[in-house]
Amino acid sequence: MDDNFDDFTGRYDSSTAIPVQQVPGRNTLGSLENRASNFNSNSTLWTEIGKMHSWINTAETKFTHFEKLVESQAGIIDAVNKRNAELEREVHELKHQIAKKTEKKTHSPRDKFLSSTLRSHYKGKMVPKGAIWSFDYDFDHEENSMVKTALVSYALKTADDLDYDWTAEVIEEKLAAVFKNARYRKKLTPQQQETEKQKSQKRSIRNKKYHARQKIYQRNSEALLAEFKDCDRLLERDLMSDEEDLYDEWEVVEEKAVLCPTWRSEKAKTFYSKLDELLHQSKKRITGMKRVHGDQYVMEKVLSEGQRTRLPSWAIVPLVEPPVLSVQPDNSEQHNISPVQPEAPSEQ
Repeated sequence: MDDNFDDFTGRYDSSTAIPVQQVPGRNTLGSLENRASNFNSNSTLWTEIGKMHSWINTAETKFTHFEKLVESQAGIIDAVNKRNAELEREVHELKHQIAKKTEKKTHSPRDKFLSSTLRSHYKGKMVPKGAIWSFDYDFDHEENSMVKTALVSYALKTADDLDYDWTAEVIEEKLAAVFKNARYRKKLTPQQQETEKQKSQKRSIRNKKYHARQKIYQRNSEALLAEFKDCDRLLERDLMSDEEDLYDEWEVVEEKAVLCPTWRSEKAKTFYSKLDELLHQSKKRITGMKRVHGDQYVMEKVLSEGQRTRLPSWAIVPLVEPPVLSVQPDNSEQHNISPVQPEAPSEQ
């Protein structure tokens, strides 16, 4: 049997080609075998392809992980973006408010000095010589040209001496305001002038208090904010107290009474007293005269709705709503009650 097997297999050695029927449109098995003989198993191409597949799988895994991470953080990112938008809006509003207040109230020291220089020179040097404004005419009228030219020339010389950058245009603008105020005061009666003088003095005192307290607050802001939350909102010119003169027996002003606004709570009074105490410790005083406090010294002051919203609640005395009176209907006519009682019958 072994001999027959060897004889059978001997007919088909490796050199014997196996006939394969040709199928139209297909490659024969023999041609595949011939092409396979060209494959080189040691080629680096397949190694590189394997590395690329490995890299692609790793990249896909990392990308899937990143997508999941983004999905999990989407809520936090939205919240952060929303808060950033709110902060940007608040900053924009604050910048607008600051710019508006600065444009309305702030004047440089040189501008104030220019106005006072023009007024002082006019009253002290020109009025005694008869060079006065003609208030029956406007500022630019030819009747006022001589006074205007003299004051502008004087201010330009002063600017040159002090090395200030006052131009003729700036000086004329300030001079027009000085002229307008002078004409307004000229029309006032003596009583009205006294009233305006008192108002000016009150404004001056409030400004001094504001600037002094603002400076001492900036030096002690951390400690003050820790004790009085949002106390920086109480530092406004309009919130400062007024003062009135206290006279001695010879009708000489001896002291200043501080008129506390009625809207201030006890804690607000403590805050302002704390500021004044810090000022005293720094050896700085708001006014040169002694100032006294007391419950009898008050000033009626009503806060606006915006101020009540802006100021901290602990600093404001709550508003007291007026009591509602209930009116009972008059039903006397419905019951026909006679005001005269009938007389008792006689016992005769």
